[in-house]
Amino acid sequence: MEDVNLHYRLLNWRRRIRDIREVRAVRYQERYKRMLKNGDTLSYQGNSDEVGCYVAPRPLSKGNCYFEVTIVDTGVRGTIAVGLVPQYYKLDHQPGWLPQLYNGNSVGQQFGTKCNRGDRIGCGIYADSGLFPAIGMHSLGEEVRLDLQAEWGSEEEDSVMMVDSHEDEWARLYDVRVSGA
Repeated sequence: MEDVNLHYRLLNWRRRIRDIREVRAVRYQERYKRMLKNGDTLSYQGNSDEVGCYVAPRPLSKGNCYFEVTIVDTGVRGTIAVGLVPQYYKLDHQPGWLPQLYNGNSVGQQFGTKCNRGDRIGCGIYADSGLFPAIGMHSLGEEVRLDLQAEWGSEEEDSVMMVDSHEDEWARLYDVRVSGA
């Protein structure tokens, strides 16, 4: 009789585990608005008056802490944004452009050359934060190729990666120390 009870307990636990996995699978879904997704390629499909945003199906984690975007086409204005957002981020905003997340001026100043076709933009963070990779676009013709499985490069490759083209100025303005990690 105990063997039968043990068997039913085991079946019950297996059912619970399966239910938990199904809930987790449903909870994480990629979301996007005003974008066309074709494989790993995202292209803007709005009317250039509205932002389109893509949020990846899984957050960055300790095992997968980095992703890359390769610019296929900068479109009319080149308003592609790459960043990290909470799971239920509003899809009609560029990544990070909500009052609680953005601390700056909405009108920026150009500090270097604009990104062009073929340029790769990497984004990563070593934290257990649960933030999701996101890409925003805002003008006709913009298109990127997304690599959510990209690996943070070796130390040699990291030496050519920078926060921006004026890293020292950026660090001074935001009191950040760049350590190469």
